[in-house]
Amino acid sequence: MTVPHLPAELSDHVIDYLHNDSQTLAACALTCRQWLPAARYHVFGVITLYAGTCKTFAQLIAASPELALVVRSVELSSLIQSSRIWQTVDFTFLHSLTSVTCLRLSKVRLEGVVFDALVQALPGVSQLLIESCWFASLHDFASLAASFPHLQDLTVLPCVARPTAEVTLPLPPLQVGLRSIAFGDLEFDQQPLNALINWLANPRTPSSQGLINLSTLVVWRIWPTHALLENFGVHLQHLELIVRTEMAFSGKQHHRHMCNISYPNISSALLRKVPGFSLSECANLQTFTLHMWLAGMCVETNQDLPWIAVLLSQLRSPHLCQITFSLHTEDMQDLRTLASENAIRKLTKTRYTDMVVLNWDSICASLSRDNLPSLEAFKIEGAGPKDSLSQFLQNRYPDLYSRGVFDLV
Repeated sequence: MTVPHLPAELSDHVIDYLHNDSQTLAACALTCRQWLPAARYHVFGVITLYAGTCKTFAQLIAASPELALVVRSVELSSLIQSSRIWQTVDFTFLHSLTSVTCLRLSKVRLEGVVFDALVQALPGVSQLLIESCWFASLHDFASLAASFPHLQDLTVLPCVARPTAEVTLPLPPLQVGLRSIAFGDLEFDQQPLNALINWLANPRTPSSQGLINLSTLVVWRIWPTHALLENFGVHLQHLELIVRTEMAFSGKQHHRHMCNISYPNISSALLRKVPGFSLSECANLQTFTLHMWLAGMCVETNQDLPWIAVLLSQLRSPHLCQITFSLHTEDMQDLRTLASENAIRKLTKTRYTDMVVLNWDSICASLSRDNLPSLEAFKIEGAGPKDSLSQFLQNRYPDLYSRGVFDLV
């Protein structure tokens, strides 16, 4: 009896479903020669390298050069931030990774041989994520971001520049094809931070008109986001704002030049510091995401809650079809943290039952067809039972509810 032969494209399709199961993929690779390429494609497609494992990986691809061709994403990571151990690594093997389009750097000290190797060896990178890395200067950071000719997505999470480093101008321009920027809290002093924002927001930058996605974290200073929106907000199709105010109560020391902000009304103070801050420049948005992390509980007396309605009221894009909203506050059911003014209060997703106190009249007025004619969904992310909020919205705002706009996820 002849055993039926399964076409290669079908077995490859089946193996594709195992892309997150490394143990089963390893078993597939050992089953037969026909399954080996598909299994390798997923096993070696995304790799994470530490300084101590680079030599072993270099030996592996030297013995099996075909493996280098399936690597599409590389992460260089350190266990200790700003460690100089990467200066001892031989990066010659990176030149073999010609298919890499995504580069992730985590807790790496980017200077010397590390900086030079990345710039020279991986010209095909289109996605660059830099997280908790150290740079000798802002110019080095800009040079790295500008050195990849095909860069489309740039994500910069908390990064540090040497405090004593002077800003060398002009900074190298970003690439024309840049489509998406996401950045978090940058531990730069005021002078380099000013230069960074001017560099990103420069309307003469070739990439400024092509940028359609922006995700930004607003902690203590809202003016960087304000500057970016002023310059290319009109081009944005997707915008995500992450507003955090809870650090005022965490005991964490933040930017020394912002110590004059009064507590606890951090977000109120921030928005007042920039007269005219508005989302109205974003006239072509298709999606908007607002994540609020607010100090205090979700109660009517929380003076930061009104800014939710204020921000939503500034949306005026006729193309906006989806808004996603999430709120993190102190859990009203956990009153133990109120015993001490110095206690670290953990924020969690606000319960749907507690969200009833939001200014829904103003929020729903902003969601009307007159303001947002293309709006299809207002997604609300919360915790716990949804029934009470759902019933409240159905009773108070039947038109929006019957259109299926509210989506409690």
